[in-house]
Amino acid sequence: MVMPSVDILHLALRKARRVTPTRGIKNAAKREKNEGTKHLDALMKELTLPSRTYKENFPNKRHLHPYERSLIELTLGDGNYEEVGHKVDSLREKVGSVGKELASLCAQSTSKREAEERLAEGFKRLENIYRSDGKAIDELMQIAKTSRAMPVVDLEMPTLCLVGAPNVGNHLDEYHARVHVKSKPHYFPLMKDRLGLDQCVLFRKKVFDNDHYDLPLIYNVNGHTLHFGRREFCLITGFKFGMLSFRKFGEGDISFHDRVFREKIGEYVKNIDLLSVFEDEERFTNLSDEDSIRVCLLLSLEVIFMGHALGSAIDDVFLRMVDNLEAWNDFPWGEHI
Repeated sequence: MVMPSVDILHLALRKARRVTPTRGIKNAAKREKNEGTKHLDALMKELTLPSRTYKENFPNKRHLHPYERSLIELTLGDGNYEEVGHKVDSLREKVGSVGKELASLCAQSTSKREAEERLAEGFKRLENIYRSDGKAIDELMQIAKTSRAMPVVDLEMPTLCLVGAPNVGNHLDEYHARVHVKSKPHYFPLMKDRLGLDQCVLFRKKVFDNDHYDLPLIYNVNGHTLHFGRREFCLITGFKFGMLSFRKFGEGDISFHDRVFREKIGEYVKNIDLLSVFEDEERFTNLSDEDSIRVCLLLSLEVIFMGHALGSAIDDVFLRMVDNLEAWNDFPWGEHI
């Protein structure tokens, strides 16, 4: 998951300011110089690490199957995928280079006041660079969002493709084909069966309508034009649209994890772990009404709507968010999904 650049910046600033100087330094000037250097180094690392991680998770287009390469070019435009990747690399290199220079300069301070001034100047300079060039991260986030909506095809499975232009005839040959659907909506009736009446009412209130830009899918069916965009998606699912921000849930305790998955403290929770709790009738019944709803909400998001594999780890952001059912209900799920 790619976080918005503004969220990365705010989290990095917060974490960098928490860094403490090395213990045992009694001289005030040396202590301030040490603390300033460590703050700047921490800020540089917190800003560059996400971009490196994100870039590593985006495969080199040259290593993809020809079908996947063509799909990326047709969807994103020829060269845009690589261009955004280069911008992200450039941002990381610039922040890393300037950050090291500023940390080194702060380490050479000769007085406490000079160290404080260089620290403040360094924070401001790195923040300005990231605010100016951080749009590369937002562009990468849009690519990730668009990629999730791309069709997924099993390259080893025979697939029927209808390709043509108007008036090419209406003769179609028959082929054996099979569609692989990652989403698992069959869990919905299981949830209905598992939840009690009061829990069902609570679930309906907490499951994921505003106007936003709309770029619909347009279908031509027997001369009739059908639009399927945000408005239609919202009417069918009830999911909201709006600005995505994970800032509130980027760090902190994950009490839901500790309550429900005590045996996995310090480990990632995977979708299969959620399913194990859900299918264990005794364990699921012993949960509070709110926690049973939280299990169903996460299972709905990860496995049904996002179609993630059962072996995939659940992002800590959502494990924190689900503890606040009001925030979960207000989140623009339509935008995310």
